[in-house]
Amino acid sequence: MHKPFLTIAIPTFNRSEVLDKSLESITEQEVFKATQNIEIVVCDNCSTDDTETICKKYLTRFPGKFFYYKNITNIGDINCHKALSYGSGEFLKLSNDTLCYEHNSLQHMVELIKDKLEDKPVLFFLNQKRPTPTCIYEATSSDAFLSIASFWVTWIGAFGIWKRDFDNVINYNRYSDTHLPHVDVLFRLLSEPKKKSVIDNTRLFKVQKMPNKGGYNFLNVFVSNYFNILDSFQFNANVIKTEKKRILLKHVVAFDAKTNFVNSFTFENRFNILFKNTKNIRVVIPMYYVFYIFFFFFFFVKFSIVEKIKSAFTIK
Repeated sequence: MHKPFLTIAIPTFNRSEVLDKSLESITEQEVFKATQNIEIVVCDNCSTDDTETICKKYLTRFPGKFFYYKNITNIGDINCHKALSYGSGEFLKLSNDTLCYEHNSLQHMVELIKDKLEDKPVLFFLNQKRPTPTCIYEATSSDAFLSIASFWVTWIGAFGIWKRDFDNVINYNRYSDTHLPHVDVLFRLLSEPKKKSVIDNTRLFKVQKMPNKGGYNFLNVFVSNYFNILDSFQFNANVIKTEKKRILLKHVVAFDAKTNFVNSFTFENRFNILFKNTKNIRVVIPMYYVFYIFFFFFFFVKFSIVEKIKSAFTIK
């Protein structure tokens, strides 16, 4: 039986509506319908909605190319590893259940996998989140990779791994309690001698909006956990310092200030989380609070102006 080139592995929990749209965007593409080059694996983390009903619909339509597994209990982020473990493709692509795949994106991915099948470099799908020198960019080192990919290494939608490499990873889930086990695995692969890496910056997916996304302490994951993983690998010190500043300014602080203003101000042990990073106190603590105040003020003014405009046009 023909071994697929690509496995799309989707861990999911109680998101049947967006999952259905994601699966439709994959199964409607000609390369999926007309060939055996792609398989889909859905690993359900014990959902209580109609996820199973949705998936049975695709099981009927695409036998041998669509696979559905349901955990008997919710196993948290270990479900990502489990979803990948069911795949048989040459390349295992981890995929958010919120992703909708662009037209012809799967054909593009299959062709890239075929092209890199012999060397098996790290393949990373940046999806135009940050600029790259070329659309298909081969990083010259792990430092060059991190400088380009930046904190998007935390996004499971960008992550994939060759089946051979996956089978050789020891203790894949050693960082599962951080919500970032795939980041550790990615950095381990990049640390291998002579391991090449390729960043594909083609726009391949769009993300469906979710009203209740997350379920974790944002600051703890992206400052404490991510910074600790960074520090455990041998990246250049200046590259790590730049990355920490970048994630604070362009990702964490603005998001944190905005959501706190909208959802009412809650500290969530911010100071303790920041202070845990003893190696980074001089960088992290002042920068976070200075920019937090700036962004909090920005969103306060923006929100106030919007409310005043709404009030002016409200018919009493």
